[in-house]
Amino acid sequence: MHKSSSLACTLFMQLMWLPLIFHEVIEHLSGMAQAPAMPPGTPNPVLDPVAKAVPLVVV
Repeated sequence: MHKSSSLACTLFMQLMWLPLIFHEVIEHLSGMAQAPAMPPGTPNPVLDPVAKAVPLVVV
């Protein structure tokens, strides 16, 4: 009985609460949300200095 009630609560959480929490991500991935246009003249970010500053960790 305990396992089935725990499973029911888990399914309820996944089906009801996660879409409420991640609604922006779901809308973006489904194509429902559009990113706003950037103003003219906005420079593109250059990420090379950031990538060079982060040390590479090999595990």
